Amino acid sequence: MLLSRINLYFINKYSRNILKSFILFSALIFILDFADILRIIGGYQKVTILEVMIMTFSKYFNNIIQLMQLVIFIGTASTFLSLSKKNEMVIFATLGISNQRIIINIFLVILAVYLLFIIILLPINSGLSSISQNIHKKLYNNGKTSIYLAENGIFFKNFSEEYLFIKADKMNKTAEEMLNVSVWVLNNNFVLKQTIFAEHALIKKNKLILENPSIITKDSEIKKTADIYLDFKISPKNIIKSLGSPEQINLIKIPSFMKILSDCGFSTSQYERYFYNNITIIMNFLTMALIGFASCFNLINRLFNKKRIIFGSFCAFTLFFINDLIVTTLLNHSYSIMLSTIITRFFLLSIVILYIEKKYI
Repeated sequence: MLLSRINLYFINKYSRNILKSFILFSALIFILDFADILRIIGGYQKVTILEVMIMTFSKYFNNIIQLMQLVIFIGTASTFLSLSKKNEMVIFATLGISNQRIIINIFLVILAVYLLFIIILLPINSGLSSISQNIHKKLYNNGKTSIYLAENGIFFKNFSEEYLFIKADKMNKTAEEMLNVSVWVLNNNFVLKQTIFAEHALIKKNKLILENPSIITKDSEIKKTADIYLDFKISPKNIIKSLGSPEQINLIKIPSFMKILSDCGFSTSQYERYFYNNITIIMNFLTMALIGFASCFNLINRLFNKKRIIFGSFCAFTLFFINDLIVTTLLNHSYSIMLSTIITRFFLLSIVILYIEKKYI
């Protein structure tokens, strides 16, 4: 019973310190993001305070998700610094609380944090990111162009001198070429003038070039004609951008969205990397927590050690920044995104576990 109460005391203290670390990071990030959003949209008078707050929270959630590993390290380090300075770690040892038992408690708390991260934090971030993107479109888009991605192709609306509604079955990865293109041309009264089909089209200098097209006139006549040049105000860069960031999509829906992207000819790498980053991030959470655990005191006599916390902080921040570098290096050697992410995180976690096991367990 006594050991159970001590374990509960530790878990409660550890959880509260991670929460305090999260709140501290949150306050700082929110202030910086709010100031940045005000700077960006300062010239737009039609933006409401609610929209400013939504855009700020969207940016904030995205940043706090990126920094959750450091939140866990600082929360863990502050917990064990407090316990060791008050000699509570020594008391735990005399009562039979082993290092293994402490690590199990760490794992339970980190598992709970990971579940909250996946179930609550990421869905909130995707919802806010989607709303924020719509606000950006309202600010920067004049309503004359739009893009929609579906299972049966890519759809475009392009309003200039004529109204164009365009469907393409596929595009290349740079969004400069279209395959199996259908174009519906309407006049200013939205009356269909003609329908154009082409197996291949190019986007160049605000023009959509339909190669060897067939035209169906309003009299239902089909005519082959020379290449047709249509005004097209959507650049390849904006087409790629319009697909949205991975943060806008619910994590569960990303695999099905990647299939649609792949079927339409677009690259899925950034979405795949986002998916596997968040699925496997529990390994980074554990790595940071174990570094925080091992760096605050001598694990043999459990006394506070100032040099250890400095070295541990250096290791934690180094691993935080080199993680993506290692993944990118593995990708350059033809590993898949899934393997690169898992190998990197498992490797870093294994080093920390082996170090602790060899030295102190």
